[in-house]
Amino acid sequence: AILAIFVPVVFMKGIMGTGYFFPVLKMTEAVCGFYLLAGLAAPLALVILAPVTLHIILFHANLTPGVGNSVLPLVMGLLQVVAMSAYWNVYKPLFSKS
Repeated sequence: AILAIFVPVVFMKGIMGTGYFFPVLKMTEAVCGFYLLAGLAAPLALVILAPVTLHIILFHANLTPGVGNSVLPLVMGLLQVVAMSAYWNVYKPLFSKS
């Protein structure tokens, strides 16, 4: 039980200790969020946010066990997929062989 609390704290301290990671992450989220809300380059913003969303899901799945801690990340992942599906025609060429 103590390990479940200790590991996420150590992980977050390591990330915060870099000094650059959180400002870059939050700036990326803010800029991409603005692009999404403004309708500017929304497909690009969604592609940039996809790894961030995936990391949030994996962080909570592995470092904060429990169903209650996984609900919001899973909802975020579902919303990411729904938003990206609206631009499937834009992404489709990325998955073709030619």
